[in-house]
Amino acid sequence: MEDNFPASDVPGFGTAPLQKNNTAFGNAQQGFAAGAVQNELLDALITRGDTASTLIVTLKEAAVLAVGLPAFKALSDEGFSMPSETRLAYLTDGVSGRLDDVITHASLSERAKLSLTNFANSLAYYSGQQPDYEGIDQFILSFEASVIADSTFDSKDLKVLLTTASLSQHAFKFASTHKKRKPRDRDWDISVGHIAIAIELSEGPPAIAALACAAVLFQENY
Repeated sequence: MEDNFPASDVPGFGTAPLQKNNTAFGNAQQGFAAGAVQNELLDALITRGDTASTLIVTLKEAAVLAVGLPAFKALSDEGFSMPSETRLAYLTDGVSGRLDDVITHASLSERAKLSLTNFANSLAYYSGQQPDYEGIDQFILSFEASVIADSTFDSKDLKVLLTTASLSQHAFKFASTHKKRKPRDRDWDISVGHIAIAIELSEGPPAIAALACAAVLFQENY
């Protein structure tokens, strides 16, 4: 019999039970780490001091900074390759329907796709409303807990759902404590493009999802 551990043993999770040796526990740990790495990369990009240019340039600069971060290396210990520039441009072009396209073509169960659709639509709504971070945080925590408690999700479902949730949660947290550079001087935005990239790249190495999401957030807000 496997040992049960409370979800509080994994930072950022609610009350759903986790098992130390099962797939849910492993994916929860890895998924949470992706969001933290994303924010470390954002801090590194801001500390560097340059303004953002194009998304691709920012992505390449973030990749250079990433190799010096132990947390990033821990998620990419088998090496990594850069995501497609063409695909990133497509996902961030602001055209309606990109989220639906990503979810429809994801290699996930139909139940996971439905869960992800509802989650992404809620995040897109929250992003436009600029609510207090605490409300968004509680929504994401509830989503994570429900995913972990659902035994019908397989390993890939868990990886994508939990990594996407972590990247989103940390993005909103970062946005709540940062202002755009003057003259815009307002809270950072979380775009639909960020959510779409989080979903699509979560199927691969979490380090790459964190890298691309950090580049998108920086390029769009700084």
